[in-house]
Amino acid sequence: MQFPQTPFGLSEQKLQTHYLSKIAAFQSRKNRSYTQLKPGDNQHCYMEANLGSVQLLREQLTSATHIRAAPPKQFLPIAVPLASSKPLRFCGRAREENTLLQATGDEWDIATEGFLDYAALVFDYDSLNLQYQHLYQREIPSQWLFNKAIESRKESLNSYTNSILYAFKLIARTDNLFQSVKTCELLANSLTQTTLKTVLNIDVPRSLSPHSRRIAGVYRVIDYLQSFASCLPSISELCKVANLSERSLEYGFREYLGITPIRYLKVVRLNGVRETLLTSDASVTVSHVALQWGFLELGRFAAEYRQLFGELPSKTLKQG
Repeated sequence: MQFPQTPFGLSEQKLQTHYLSKIAAFQSRKNRSYTQLKPGDNQHCYMEANLGSVQLLREQLTSATHIRAAPPKQFLPIAVPLASSKPLRFCGRAREENTLLQATGDEWDIATEGFLDYAALVFDYDSLNLQYQHLYQREIPSQWLFNKAIESRKESLNSYTNSILYAFKLIARTDNLFQSVKTCELLANSLTQTTLKTVLNIDVPRSLSPHSRRIAGVYRVIDYLQSFASCLPSISELCKVANLSERSLEYGFREYLGITPIRYLKVVRLNGVRETLLTSDASVTVSHVALQWGFLELGRFAAEYRQLFGELPSKTLKQG
C-alpha cells in the first residue's frame, strides 16, 4: 500500500544551545514560543528526524519553562515525557502517571517545573488517516483531533516510548539512511503501526476538562502580556484582564506556573530582552534594549538577568 509523501521530507537536525529562542526559530513552522521561568543551567538540546510521513522529536530543556505552540492543523503530535522529567502541566492540567500528551487541537502549552525530557512522533494527518482506514476500515475518530492527555496502559506507553528511542538509535548508526526513500518509508510505517496499535486504538480517550475560572484568568493575562509586558501593567490592571481578585490571580499563577503574576511579568520582560539581544544588529546596546522593556535601573536589571539566565546581557548580545 502506498502512502502519500508529506511536507516533512527526509532529513535530520540537531541543535544544542543556551538560548530557548533559538530552539523556537529552529521549529519556525510550528509557531512555538518559550519563556524561561526560573534559573537553570541552560544546556538545551533539540533533535528531529524527518521520515516523510512522520517526524521524530526529542527535546531536553534544563530550566523551568513555559512552552506555547499553535502548529498547523495537518500536524498531529503525540509526546511522552521521559522518567527523568520534572512534573509538568499540559494545557493547564497536571500530567498524571501513564499518560501521553496529544497536542492536536490548535493551540497548546506546557509549563514545566524544571528539567523536561520528552520524545514525540508528529504525524501528517492524511498519511495517518489512510493507514488508520487500512487497519480499521474507518476514519480516525473526531475525538482524536483535540488536545488531550491519553491514559494508556504502562506496557503500551513503554512500547510507544521505546519505538521512538530505538528509531533515533537506528538512525544514528545507519549511514546514508536519509538517501534511501524506501528505508525511510519502512521506518515511518513501522512507527505509525506501533502508534495505531498501542496508542490510538483506545475506545475512550480522556479529554481535557474545562479550565477553572482561575486558570482561565491566568491564560487571559498570559495572552495580554505577550503584547503589553513592556508597558509595565499594574497588578490591578492584570486583575481586570483576568476578571479575578488579586488573591485568586496569585493562586492561579502559583498553581499553574509556580510563580506570582508580578514575577511572571518580570520574567516575560527579561525573556523579551534576551530575544531582542539575540536578534539585534551590532549597533544596538544593552541599555537601549533594557529601556525598551521597561528596565530603568540598569545595574539591578543586569543582576536579575544574570540570575535568571546565568550570563550577563552583554554576553548574550555577542551571540546575536
